[in-house]
Amino acid sequence: MACRGSNAYTHGHHSSVVKHHARRTASNSAAFLLPHLQKDQKLLDVGCGPGSITAGFADYVACAVGVDYSDEVVQEARDVAAGKDNLEFIAASVYELPFPDDSFDVVFTHQVLQHLPDPVGALQEMLRVTKPGGIVGSREAICSTYQMSPALPVLQQWREVYASIAHRNSAEPDAGLFLKQWFLDAGVAEDHIHYGNSVVTYSSSDESSRRAYGEAWAERALQSSFAKQAKQYAVATSEKLTEISQGWQAWAENPKSVLFYVNGEVIARKDAQVNVALSGN
Repeated sequence: MACRGSNAYTHGHHSSVVKHHARRTASNSAAFLLPHLQKDQKLLDVGCGPGSITAGFADYVACAVGVDYSDEVVQEARDVAAGKDNLEFIAASVYELPFPDDSFDVVFTHQVLQHLPDPVGALQEMLRVTKPGGIVGSREAICSTYQMSPALPVLQQWREVYASIAHRNSAEPDAGLFLKQWFLDAGVAEDHIHYGNSVVTYSSSDESSRRAYGEAWAERALQSSFAKQAKQYAVATSEKLTEISQGWQAWAENPKSVLFYVNGEVIARKDAQVNVALSGN
């Protein structure tokens, strides 16, 4: 992933962030895409992070390639790829993918567009490398749907701080709401776009994941780019960030805690007209 006009990534690549992203899998983060995958396909995962989702895709397709703009994270992903000869990771910008036109049957992106000042431009680049008749799949969170129990006021403040940072970075924390419009603006015909949604839930039904999520944010609130930018942009003081961290830790330690949020999901099919439109840009 890379930003056009701004190089600020709200989360950053602190170990607490990358460790959380590594818990994502093809089954828990791309279930909506899996029925469309076939063994003879070539797939590109844009903004792949530590590669855990991409590695899962490699079990479904002939070849899976992951790209991310962070050299450090790409190297972690390459460690994941060890032993899989149909899996490759490359450092690259989402705006300048190092592949010819019509290279992939499937292009996927997960929780990436929400961080970009130009999501439509990124989608146009993804469509460029997608074969006619191929598909682009995207899943993005809707930050305003975050609901937590117990309803700690400090965690409501966390959501407000997060949204403020994202907006300062020219990003859209409610990206899942806008996916269909972004695909339309990128040149995909409306009848080639399927929009749906899914809910991520953390509760006692998966206690290890619930606790890991809360503990990750307790650390991120103090150590990650989220914390640095909150202070840089004057949207939270060090004292407030400490309170937010403590709130997340309390939430993590409470076995009765629940959290959920909604994701928007799109499957878009590329046709020949999209190629014509992109070649004229």
